[in-house]
Amino acid sequence: MIGEVGDVEELYRRVRQSIGDQQMCYVVDGHRTVFLHAAFNDSSKRPSLDRANLKIARNPHYTRQGSEDGIVALQADAIRRLGPIPQLNAKNRPKGQAYEVDVTPDPRFGNCAHALVAMAPPPGSGAFKRLKEGLARLANEAQWRVEPGSPMPKARPGIVRDAFNCLLHRLRAPIGRRERA
Repeated sequence: MIGEVGDVEELYRRVRQSIGDQQMCYVVDGHRTVFLHAAFNDSSKRPSLDRANLKIARNPHYTRQGSEDGIVALQADAIRRLGPIPQLNAKNRPKGQAYEVDVTPDPRFGNCAHALVAMAPPPGSGAFKRLKEGLARLANEAQWRVEPGSPMPKARPGIVRDAFNCLLHRLRAPIGRRERA
């Protein structure tokens, strides 16, 4: 792994206009974009992000998969402060243990910047929807870092360059924070 996600880290989330034909991820209201909770849908209930400090030149465009994608930038500490999210009973009153919210590294082959928003214990659908609503509020405050339709970079970094960038990041980390392989 490439170390813990620090509170001051900026994280990029790729947002499409819609998922399929039915679920809108954002709407434009005048000159302002309003992000909806569907922008943070994830079948595993762990929305993914990219850690800005691990992207080549901190370029948010490298998080995009196509020119129709936009990017919002969120702060790790703001995401963590969405928790604890209470468990609710049938009358929407808090019960039992609350869900903690964290941002954890989840490097992938070809994308060492990959991270996840995770809840502990694993949430049910109601708690996950409240997390997504909180993430949408943060996105509404932040607005676009890269607007949909912006030109894509002419070249994308390859897997070798991504691995080299991750190695550099690991070597720059303070010795006490480096993880053993």
